[in-house]
Amino acid sequence: MDFDAQLADRLAIQSVLSSYCRGIDRLEGARIADAYWPDAIDDHGIFVGTATDFVPFILRYMADAYAGTAHRLGQSYIEFSGDEAVAETYFASQHRLRDDEARIEAVDGRYVDRLQRRDDVWKIFRRLVVIDFLREHEGGAPRLADIEGLTVGRHGDDDPSCAIFADLRGNRS
Repeated sequence: MDFDAQLADRLAIQSVLSSYCRGIDRLEGARIADAYWPDAIDDHGIFVGTATDFVPFILRYMADAYAGTAHRLGQSYIEFSGDEAVAETYFASQHRLRDDEARIEAVDGRYVDRLQRRDDVWKIFRRLVVIDFLREHEGGAPRLADIEGLTVGRHGDDDPSCAIFADLRGNRS
């Protein structure tokens, strides 16, 4: 594989992973689903099944458990074999607990993905989520509420970034 093609494939895969994280944090089901091939399998531990079934499960789970989330991606180690790739991508996520917004759940782990390129499009075909660390700590909403003028992230269309993206797309709200 030539360097330019491999670079383009790596960027395409990283774009899929980034879009997935935005979908999870904003609870955008269509964006989450678009990261997977329709016949994909996801293993998050708390859920094992098709990507089609994963999307409504994770939307409901995240909305019920968390007032807000932030996923960050770290390095990806990617190996290619034709139209397939395996990627191990480190992530760190923080979740403001809905039942106690003063508590934060922090998770560090890895997305271990088998991806396939179909019709020049890369998407996840198999996902295994590996959790390396899980901890809770203080530092959520009550402190945020004390800082006047602070912009606080939210799930869904209420997140401040959604209006900015809509403005770019010409969908001014």
